[in-house]
Amino acid sequence: MLHALVAVAVGAASAGAALKSALALVGFTQAGVAAGSLAATAQSAFYGGLVPAGGAFALLQSWGATMSAVSALKSAAMAVAASACWCVGKSSGT
Repeated sequence: MLHALVAVAVGAASAGAALKSALALVGFTQAGVAAGSLAATAQSAFYGGLVPAGGAFALLQSWGATMSAVSALKSAAMAVAASACWCVGKSSGT
């Protein structure tokens, strides 16, 4: 069971880091939308200067600006906790 929890934690942390890298690659950075990037082109083509709150573009920008190693570690911790609850429930027959 411990191996499974470690695997889930590593996977969650890796997924968080991969998402952060992918967002930066297309132009969603901590400093905002990177000039000349795919994100900047999409923003210009679809939104101009007004990005609606709560939309997909706003969500991606928020993640790009705020996702950090701490976020990835929190995701990993939540995945471990969820896996532990599942494993305990499974072993108790519920």
